[in-house]
Amino acid sequence: MTEMQSESFEVDLARREQSDVMALLHQLEASLLSGQTALLRRDLNGLKRIADEQKALYHALLALPEVFANLTLGGEPNRTAQLQEAQARILRIGRLQAKLLARAQRALTVSANLMAGAGSNYGPARMHFGPIKRSFSDASEG
Repeated sequence: MTEMQSESFEVDLARREQSDVMALLHQLEASLLSGQTALLRRDLNGLKRIADEQKALYHALLALPEVFANLTLGGEPNRTAQLQEAQARILRIGRLQAKLLARAQRALTVSANLMAGAGSNYGPARMHFGPIKRSFSDASEG
């Protein structure tokens, strides 16, 4: 293979990898948006499925790290800009999803505390070994 053919092959490979990354980024973006919908609907089964999907997409993106380091391969600044825009959108959507998850966790904590009732200490459950208080008959004797 000549040097020119080798360079052409590398550019073609970089373009194909960038296309793969763009497809994965679009899938991740759609998955994050679906996750937000599932969170707002309180669809725990859907949220679990979507979280598993996002984990798989994350690992697929990790398999192509050179693409992110060499975004300008092939001399296509437009392609580079598209990848950077997709990354920024995903980052923004991911931050929003993290905030929604935190809000859902707070709501669950409040609900759990309300269900525990007024006699609850609103802390983590404690294990008690032995009697907690003396009985009424013991209290009247002493």
